Amino acid sequence: MKSPIKLLVYIISLSLILVAYNNCGNSFQAAGDFSSELTSKRSTGPTPAPVIVKPPVPSSFEFTLENNNAEKNSYFGKLNDLQVSFIDSNPLEAPTITSSGFLCSDAPVAIKIIRYFETNTNDELINDSRKHILRSDNIIPASQSNPEVNNLCGNGNFNFNISKSFENLKINTDILGDDKYIHNDYFLIEVSDESLPESTLASPMSNQLPDKIAFIDPHTINNPEPPEPMIGAWGPWTEKKIGDCNNGKQSFELIRTCNDNLECKTVEDKLSKTETKTEQRNCTVTPPPEPPKPPGNVYNPPDVVNGIKTPRAKTFWSDSYSVDGQCYCDTANFDHGLINMSANTPNGRKKITQICADLKRKFGTGKRTGRVYFNDIQCGHGPANDARDEKVCPGIPRRGGDYTGPRCNEKGSSWNLDKLYD
Repeated sequence: MKSPIKLLVYIISLSLILVAYNNCGNSFQAAGDFSSELTSKRSTGPTPAPVIVKPPVPSSFEFTLENNNAEKNSYFGKLNDLQVSFIDSNPLEAPTITSSGFLCSDAPVAIKIIRYFETNTNDELINDSRKHILRSDNIIPASQSNPEVNNLCGNGNFNFNISKSFENLKINTDILGDDKYIHNDYFLIEVSDESLPESTLASPMSNQLPDKIAFIDPHTINNPEPPEPMIGAWGPWTEKKIGDCNNGKQSFELIRTCNDNLECKTVEDKLSKTETKTEQRNCTVTPPPEPPKPPGNVYNPPDVVNGIKTPRAKTFWSDSYSVDGQCYCDTANFDHGLINMSANTPNGRKKITQICADLKRKFGTGKRTGRVYFNDIQCGHGPANDARDEKVCPGIPRRGGDYTGPRCNEKGSSWNLDKLYD
């Protein structure tokens, strides 16, 4: 039989073992060994009451996530608070989310922000909630080289720094129908890679980082109140001109209509009323614009000069024509070497083909009536091409094939290069 002293020592030793065992279990849980089974149980708990609940202070933790093949991928890292805010504290606006930290991984991982919420027509039908899940685009962590982190992670570590507004995490109230009550609304950070499945409505918290959740208070979508109708208000006056300005006066007809038939109405028929009035206003007659002046001296000879007719239509020998003080090119092939010739201009020496193109772009082709056609490219001013007829008769020949006569040296208007290249 044991002595009383030995029995007392045995009881005290057994008590110390039990205390040590309990403390060990608590330390194990605090270290953060989170499985998918454990995290799925966390999602069924009651929704906290505060509007936005920050996670615990930043801490290092290790957790394990399970994929569909029951293979485990272990990540170690450190994450700071997940903080969520809204414009004007309105949870129906796009949320602004901030968080930062790093993850140890041998392969690249993707991070997403998940928003899970439930809706009902009112706050008394919680057991008949409709579930919704919103997912941000991938937030790709960046590789980093940090000696302190490398000692913890080895070769593979990735850091991330989130601070932005997420439009794709904004609740679209148009698709909720009659559901006006939103509750169990929370945000979390999800890790995914090639072997980890994404969260679903059935398991929205499968891959979230432990203790990195922000809850939002239940809130109700308020229907905007329609504006009060304006009873008996007149609409704006509309006006139109009557006739033209006459003796410094212009007549206008003004019309306005009442937008309701309760007050603005006629005594006779009780219908909505339209008012019309006429006003006389001062006006000034604007003179018609002066016709544009010709670019140069107008050349307009009689139909016959010295017994030789003035050519008013294009001929087989003509390369230009003059009308309203401007000479225009009138050749398509720039034959007899003209295609290679050039002339001096205020902007330097240019090819004849370029000058003709610039003339057409700036002055057009001129009127068809009043034209006088010439043998050379600038209405008798040259330059002549390589054919002999233009050298002896650049102006107006006696007839086709007879490049003689007193009008051979006649000149029309020029290209007006100073105005062409002003």
